[in-house]
Amino acid sequence: MRKVLWILLVFLLSYWTIFQNAASVSSPELSEITFQDIKDAIDKTKEIDSKVSRLEEEVSTLRNYVPSVIFHAQVSEGGNPVGPTKLIYDRVDINNGQAYDASSGNFIAPMNGIFYFSYSLLGQKQSLDSMVQLMKNGVAQSYIHSILQHGQAQTASMSIILPLVRGDIVWVELLQGITWSEMSSMYFQGFLLQRT
Repeated sequence: MRKVLWILLVFLLSYWTIFQNAASVSSPELSEITFQDIKDAIDKTKEIDSKVSRLEEEVSTLRNYVPSVIFHAQVSEGGNPVGPTKLIYDRVDINNGQAYDASSGNFIAPMNGIFYFSYSLLGQKQSLDSMVQLMKNGVAQSYIHSILQHGQAQTASMSIILPLVRGDIVWVELLQGITWSEMSSMYFQGFLLQRT
């Protein structure tokens, strides 16, 4: 953009001399353009150039806040995992950025950033003690523990915000219990909050 403006100015200045000479012969209005008018035009162009530079910087900054990574996955209906096992959310509804792998159940951070995750648990009625935990590089970060009486069922969910570096792996493990996956009750989702 700056190059275009400077080329335009050089073009105008080159032809100003020609028009100035022609104007003195044929048109008094053109001859009234002064050096100050040209200087004011150059100053205005510099001001516009400065504003364009600031806008480019702001756009670059805003790109850091656009969530380019978003995923939402579920355990297919009837899957009903039994613990202990790593949970594989095989039904992927959204996977912008392709950071979630449905074959392994892993979310692999494609960049450094702060990420939001949420996951859920619904134990079957005969599963009195169910537990899942969110893992980051093999270390538990949070968990859901559901202890119910026989014949009861209750959905639980947990949210967490984690700083990740590129290549960090996040997944969910079912430590114990029998889950129920009907009607989207078992999900794992997340998105990029901010690049770092």
